[in-house]
Amino acid sequence: MDNPSSRVRVVLRTTGEDELRSLIAAGEIDLDCGGPRPDGRGGFLVTGFVRREYLSEGRSLGHAEVVEMGEIPEPADVGKGDRFAGGAVAPRGTGRKSPEARA
Repeated sequence: MDNPSSRVRVVLRTTGEDELRSLIAAGEIDLDCGGPRPDGRGGFLVTGFVRREYLSEGRSLGHAEVVEMGEIPEPADVGKGDRFAGGAVAPRGTGRKSPEARA
């Protein structure tokens, strides 16, 4: 897997379903989990991630238009400490943190 800092987030507009299929088949874009969505003009908007080098080398993403491009934000810390006590405490699967985990 690439270093996240070597990738950029892009929103692309394709002109239709054939172009969308070609873009995905080329394998140069990792699609976001939302999937393609209609753009209201017969095409699709696709959000995904591409290697920064791919864009800087002047390579093409087919005829897709880059609508938006930006950095991928650094992931935020999601917790403190080891709430599973090195494997001694099993996850409860309730979706709530225990009071000990909040400390």
